[in-house]
Amino acid sequence: MLLRTRIQTLTVAVLCWVISVPAFAEPVPLDRAPSMSGEIEVNYAPSDGEVSGTNPPAFVWLPHDGVEQWQIQYSPGEDFEHDDTVIVSALSMTVHIPGETMAPGPWHWRYGYEGDDGAVWSRTRSFTIPDDATAFPFPDMEDVLANIPETRPRVYHSAEDVATIRANEDGKLDWLVEPVVRAAERALAEDAPLFEEPLPWSEYGENQRDVYNDNWRRMRPYTRGMEICARAYLFTGDERFAAEAKRRLMHFMTWDVDGPSSVYWPTELGMDIAEHAPRTFDWIHDTLTEEEREICLEVLGKRIRQINEMHRSRPFEARPLSSHPGRMVGFAVEGSIVLAHEIEDAPDWLEYTLQVLWSVYPAWGGHEGGWHEGISYWSSYMRRMTQVVAELDRLGVALKDKPFFQNTGYFGLYAAYPHRPARAFGDSYEHTVTGGFGSLLYRLATMYDDPILRWYADEMDAEPEGPAAYSIWRPDMEAKAPVELPQSRVFHDAGWVAMHSDLANPRDTVFLLMKSSPFGAISHNHANQNAFVLEAYGEALAISSGYYHTYGNPHHRDWVWHTKAHNGILIDGEGQVIRSPRSRGRIIEHIEQGDWAYALGDATEAYGGRLDKALRHVVFLRPNVFVMVDELVADEEAATAQWLLHAHEEMALDEAAQRMLVSRGEAHLRVQFLTPEAMEFSQTTGWDPPVERPEDGPPQFHFTASTTEPATKTRIVTVMTAYREGEVDALPEEITLVDAVGGTALQVDGVLVLIRDPEAGEVRAGGQATREPAAVLVP
Repeated sequence: MLLRTRIQTLTVAVLCWVISVPAFAEPVPLDRAPSMSGEIEVNYAPSDGEVSGTNPPAFVWLPHDGVEQWQIQYSPGEDFEHDDTVIVSALSMTVHIPGETMAPGPWHWRYGYEGDDGAVWSRTRSFTIPDDATAFPFPDMEDVLANIPETRPRVYHSAEDVATIRANEDGKLDWLVEPVVRAAERALAEDAPLFEEPLPWSEYGENQRDVYNDNWRRMRPYTRGMEICARAYLFTGDERFAAEAKRRLMHFMTWDVDGPSSVYWPTELGMDIAEHAPRTFDWIHDTLTEEEREICLEVLGKRIRQINEMHRSRPFEARPLSSHPGRMVGFAVEGSIVLAHEIEDAPDWLEYTLQVLWSVYPAWGGHEGGWHEGISYWSSYMRRMTQVVAELDRLGVALKDKPFFQNTGYFGLYAAYPHRPARAFGDSYEHTVTGGFGSLLYRLATMYDDPILRWYADEMDAEPEGPAAYSIWRPDMEAKAPVELPQSRVFHDAGWVAMHSDLANPRDTVFLLMKSSPFGAISHNHANQNAFVLEAYGEALAISSGYYHTYGNPHHRDWVWHTKAHNGILIDGEGQVIRSPRSRGRIIEHIEQGDWAYALGDATEAYGGRLDKALRHVVFLRPNVFVMVDELVADEEAATAQWLLHAHEEMALDEAAQRMLVSRGEAHLRVQFLTPEAMEFSQTTGWDPPVERPEDGPPQFHFTASTTEPATKTRIVTVMTAYREGEVDALPEEITLVDAVGGTALQVDGVLVLIRDPEAGEVRAGGQATREPAAVLVP
């Protein structure tokens, strides 16, 4: 229903957290640029000219000192005089999401505040809602609260679920119950002493970092043991499990909420309690005395309130680009549900957090489902958050309709395909893709009734796991292999493009992943714009090097963060700017044509002004040949360029032939350099600084091909071919550069590859021409 013109004053507590109206000596300037230093800020949304993926969009603007209450207008008319103009006032958040869909078509919006001399407005931004935009209105909070049961258990299982699970007719639920009971029995057998509350971190002097790391690493299995015992009680009614869960829970209720386990930095201990204690309390509620329940309500209320206050104080809706506060969004939702009918403020916490989820969450991706922080952190955070999404869906809150959640399973499918030998990019990229990824995609398959995502889960022999396992179990769901999907996919939101030769056969696929992130080099990702990794036949051939043992340790800080650790380009031996949101890249082209695919990444900005151009073109000639062209233009001073590749095994170099070979297992990668001539080759092993735990860091090898003469313009053309042991016939017999105008051209076994320079109108070579970014032609 289309909203008519009106003044709408919102009085829900979460939106009127601050209600004083300041006096303004001078108008506050609006439309300031987002901060790119310190706490990085979001941009305005919908942006000017945006085509909204949701209906309605979330309106987001930036806070300004001195303004405590806001108002916005949105209208089909640019002058805001249209009959269907909407005015919303008394907003304390710099976010507003309408509760009803809007008419498709062009719209205009502005935000402002009430000054001494009347309304002060921002500039007008225009956007369009297409007919096919996803319906995503903000839920009615009265309905949300009414759907939260007053009985317990309240989260992830109803009383009816518990009765069904405990009955376990014909053993149909053994898959669910038995692993939980086994884990709970192990927790009982450990007879672990109560986990000692640390002293204030400052008491440990120079050792506080090490003591902190030791504490959270030991605490995670302890708190998970508490939760697993509570879950085992829920499934069996065995009070031994409830007693152990209670023993641990009530001990944590004695900890100082504002002490070392605060959710203010350092945060790991506080997050661990906030994640596991509310559901433990909910599941063993009937075994607690009234006094114990009151203690839990008081302490858990303080902990979830602390998260809410931390989010508001940032405020999160303007500054969400921080990893741990983003993880705590799910804890705030779940804790608010657990406490909804007992703690007066809990409904306000829930409403605030849902507004965050409807607008700026996730900070690290957008509608396409990508995740800037990388595959390991995507998996860790989505395993937590998607169970919250599933739980909200059970309560009638359709967060799962958000395009990010609808698409993020395909980020996993393409970038973390089954059995993948590595997780590049992002911290912990050295680890393999394991069964937890399959369980995550099982959940997403059920949520979206998606047989392709279920195929992924089946490929990994994955069952549903976690608190939401019972509600997402679908034994009757048929899987469908991704044989009809495009074999490459781009995720512009995170700046990743994944190219496969055979996505449906993960142990046989040849795979290249290139990254050029618009988020820059921040959080758990690195200064590696336009870097790539290449895998074939189940082996990692071109890898991101180094190991992630502790965040910010010398090896992490002075190796992993840097371009030198990745398959990228150095300029005069120097890489991209580290730890900066301005060290950005972007994927500016992607073409999928079946027999071949193409991508173009732009890393110019990441070099901090040292280059006027840093482009990387990749053409994938399926099934196994990659043509890579690096275009480098220095700003003023001539410079040399270094082309990097890292591998697990020592590489075979043939500088005379301008060729090198990577081998691992039965897989090989031949790299042929075509231009410039006479690149200098070198290879090293080890790292500077060394890894933190050498026993967990097997050796790696680092190859450099360097230009020999400084130049202001450099074009490096390489052809990389993957093949199996004994299959040398898979190597191209002919690789020849062809004179071209407006770009680069190669002849590869009778196929003409044309790659257009972006500033050229067309590329011409060998009697052929194209205005497309790339073309693969058979004469």
